[in-house]
Amino acid sequence: MTKRGYNCTTYRLHVHGVLCGENIDKKYCSLNEFIRDYGGDKTTMNLNKYKVLRLRKKWNPFEKKEGMGKDINDKFIKKNWGLSFDKINEKRTAEKKIVFLN
Repeated sequence: MTKRGYNCTTYRLHVHGVLCGENIDKKYCSLNEFIRDYGGDKTTMNLNKYKVLRLRKKWNPFEKKEGMGKDINDKFIKKNWGLSFDKINEKRTAEKKIVFLN
């Protein structure tokens, strides 16, 4: 089975904001592509797919959504999670690479 993320022709997510002090303003074809760039040990939050899904559900940039209970990690997340994920449907431009053989 092949991975389809790299060959995707349409951007699905526009991620913008601040993650652990780093400014992000990028378009992604999938959530997995975002995780490839910022997941695991690449940030202090140790992001994986399920953690990002929970954070998107519970948090706005730098503030918790109404109706969500308190957690012991709220101060850490409020300090480091300032991302917005906007759903988009934008065609990706094709990149043509020209190779000259000698």
